[in-house]
Amino acid sequence: AKHLKCSAMSISRASDQLVNMGIIREEKIGSRIRMYLSYSKDMAYEKAKGYLINPVQSEIYISANQLPGDAVKSEESALAEYTMINDPPFPVYAIFKNSSHIKELDEISALWTNESNIVKLQLWKYDPLLFVNKNCVDVISLMSSMKDFDDERIEMMIEELEENFKW
Repeated sequence: AKHLKCSAMSISRASDQLVNMGIIREEKIGSRIRMYLSYSKDMAYEKAKGYLINPVQSEIYISANQLPGDAVKSEESALAEYTMINDPPFPVYAIFKNSSHIKELDEISALWTNESNIVKLQLWKYDPLLFVNKNCVDVISLMSSMKDFDDERIEMMIEELEENFKW
């Protein structure tokens, strides 16, 4: 709970759900509870992936020179790092929705500006820095955030990423 910056009750609820789904098993050792996967990592992902939420709460566009230092590549920008897909027209980054930097940002409309150095900033429901990988969001969060994309080339890259992911 401390590491994930959430309440012990949230962890307890989540672990209860995972136990009920059969994905993990718990073992009580004194006052501590240890959790173990009931399956291999890839099988646990397969069983749980239908329940994974999209971590993106909202999106804004900002000038690239305002990009907070704790933002990490997300969406198509991260997918371009993990696969052979090209970078998107606007770089995409993610930041925790409760980051103190958000109040300082000036949102702009990507449709109505001539400015070329615009970035799309996703405000995430949890801190993407918790699972960051080489300045990109983690693969599972990336796949969860892009599962509803209606673009065949992106769907193919997500499938390739899922197949080649080292669990």
